Amino acid sequence: MIEIAKRPYQYNFSGNPIVYELFDNDAMDDATLSFQVKVIYVRMDGGPETVITTLTVSPYQARAQVDLSSLLHPLLDHYLPPVNNGSTVYGSGSAACFFYIEFRTISPTVTNPAWNSTETSFIRWAYKGGVHVFRYRGNAFFAQYLPNQKPFFTWQIRNKIASLNERIYLGWLNLYYSTLFGGAPTLKLKVRVVYSDQTDVNTEFSIGDLNKGYMYYIPAGATQLNLQALDPSKTIWYWQCWLEDISSVGLGIITEKYSFTSDGRNDYNQIQIHYRNSLGGLDTVRIRGVIQKNIDYQAATTERSASPDFAESATPPALLRTEHAIEQLRYRADIGYLQKEEQDRLRDAMLNREAWMVMFGRFMPLNIFTGAIELTRSDSMKWNMPIEFSLADSGSEYYTPDSVDLGDADPSTNTCTSTITLTHGSTVIDGDNSIVTFNYAVSGTGSGLRWRVPGIAEAWTEIAIASSGSIAFTVGTGTQFTMQMQVVCSADNYGAIGSFGIDTAPAGTPNSTIYNETGIDSTFKIRVNGTQVNIGNVLYESYAAFLFAPVSAVEIVLELDGINPAQVDLIIGGVTTLGIVTGNIITWVAVTTTSAGITMIIRDEPTN
Repeated sequence: MIEIAKRPYQYNFSGNPIVYELFDNDAMDDATLSFQVKVIYVRMDGGPETVITTLTVSPYQARAQVDLSSLLHPLLDHYLPPVNNGSTVYGSGSAACFFYIEFRTISPTVTNPAWNSTETSFIRWAYKGGVHVFRYRGNAFFAQYLPNQKPFFTWQIRNKIASLNERIYLGWLNLYYSTLFGGAPTLKLKVRVVYSDQTDVNTEFSIGDLNKGYMYYIPAGATQLNLQALDPSKTIWYWQCWLEDISSVGLGIITEKYSFTSDGRNDYNQIQIHYRNSLGGLDTVRIRGVIQKNIDYQAATTERSASPDFAESATPPALLRTEHAIEQLRYRADIGYLQKEEQDRLRDAMLNREAWMVMFGRFMPLNIFTGAIELTRSDSMKWNMPIEFSLADSGSEYYTPDSVDLGDADPSTNTCTSTITLTHGSTVIDGDNSIVTFNYAVSGTGSGLRWRVPGIAEAWTEIAIASSGSIAFTVGTGTQFTMQMQVVCSADNYGAIGSFGIDTAPAGTPNSTIYNETGIDSTFKIRVNGTQVNIGNVLYESYAAFLFAPVSAVEIVLELDGINPAQVDLIIGGVTTLGIVTGNIITWVAVTTTSAGITMIIRDEPTN
């Protein structure tokens, strides 16, 4: 029977080894035995337990090691917070998971034994990131460095020079608190601002709901936190950020105090590169040196044939043509002169996992392709950092000036999933008129609502958005009509139409019934020789009663809203006649009824 001789640490980077070692003493003497390992994981941002794969390994001296890092790493995805100039903290569990294995020993004669699931008592965690292969020492980062140093997830220096308008995020991986929504602990981002006159002021920001295993991207830039507004008359020297649990039985300060010194130099370039660091955090570096822009053009030429008499044409054809010329803009720049330690730590940016530059209100993806550079010399007095990058596309055959702002677009889906439900509120007789009130309820969001009455008020009328409300419409008493409403999501983007039909004629004693044996609610209209005589609503798997006057040798048409039935029965005096179904229109001809009325049955399956 297999025993677990070694299992991964409680917390692991997916970029470093995640090793199980299995041992089965029976395999020492039986070379036909193999081990099978089933790998199960759950991403922290939700989803079911998923079996990644089942591995079959051959033991050596009754032992086998299985490294799960290459299986888990590609299944985890880092999160990029939206472009936001405020202090909103964003959390995501897409880069973290918990995992475990099931295992068994198989042989040529025993191929499907039961799985051993005892490792469910030893759930392990993985987070997308890693440390240098030769610096990896088991769980040293999570068991020693993290609790002792309490770092944010960055390798950048801890007294970084930053401009006041620099977009900065500090990454914090929550391994302290289980999933909490709106409850303790009360976690705050504390900020201390020190001015050039050596006075200071403190402020704080709420973190919000907490989920264990989530990475939190905490805005830390002076503009993002609006630190200048604390005292506009003073000049910021530096500011410090840290996380603190201020609940009555809290942990107190749970991170380092990370400092930023205000860079008083002009930031002429206004270019910042945001890159994914080795630990999974999101770091920023400014381009402070000279920027050189180069354009690469790629094109293909093709020869074309032309008719022999092309010379007679007013416009001669192109016999050799350049097809789909594309350009790619490349930046060759310098991060500027740095402290020696800061220069060394910015090597992390060159590893090019993910990188972005904010342009036109969006994170534009970059490729960093810096080649070999001279990092330091023993006699160096200044240390700079060259960098080369381009937008992460394959070049474009279309040009748009950088100085032109195209503005924001409507939602890209152009579909509105918001719905509206209408019900009858009341009908009030006022002389020859009836005032009919409809109640509505909205599911979803939108920028407004609109309504109309087909055949009476055809044009749509827009009203303000509300989750619920009522709308009144006045018609002559005896009028049959349908109120229609829908949610306005954006320009030319509307939700499904909700409708409710009503008959304002004085009610008589119903003598007829319509049954709806489908799964869809519907408005129904009944016409006799083209004249509408009834309108109403019938819920699914329910019925509605109505008054139907006697007729002789007429055509009866039933119109349904949202239902294309398979069959509709018309029953008169116990005799059933099947209607002619054309989509949502059902027709019967030469029909004669009595004062006993009629029965209609809407079916989604034929009875034969």
